[in-house]
Amino acid sequence: ATALLNNKNYNLIFGSFGATAVLIYAAPASPMAQPKNVICGTIIGSFTGVWISKTVGRVQFEVASALAVSLTIVFMQLTRTLHPPAGATALLMVIGNDLVRSQGWLSIPLVTMGVTIMVVIGMLINNLPKQKLRYPEWWF
Repeated sequence: ATALLNNKNYNLIFGSFGATAVLIYAAPASPMAQPKNVICGTIIGSFTGVWISKTVGRVQFEVASALAVSLTIVFMQLTRTLHPPAGATALLMVIGNDLVRSQGWLSIPLVTMGVTIMVVIGMLINNLPKQKLRYPEWWF
C-alpha cells in the first residue's frame, strides 16, 4: 500500500471523481447524480476525450481541449445524460500527463469502473436505515 501511495502517477484517480463524489454523496437527488447520468456521462466524456486526444490533440492542443469538452456536452445533451464532471474527464484525457494519454482506450473502462464503484457506495450510504435520502431517485 505504501508503494502505491508513494507513486506520483495516480492514473486511476481523476480530478473529475471529486466533483462526482460531491454530486452522489452531497446532492443525491440531483438529476446529474443519478446512475444513468453518472455512468453514461462518464463513458461519453472519456470516449470523446480519448478520441479527440488521438486525432486532433496531436496537432492542435488548445483546439483539442475545447473540442473534447464541447462535444462531450453535445453528446450528453443528445442522450439526456448530463453529468458535468464528465466534461472534466474529457479534458483530462486531452491535457493529462503522458501516462494518462498513453493509456488511451484502456482508460475508458478504468474510469467507468471508478464511477460505478462510487454509485454503488452512494446507494449503500444514502439508503442507510436512518437516512431520509433515497438514492437513486431513478435509474433511467
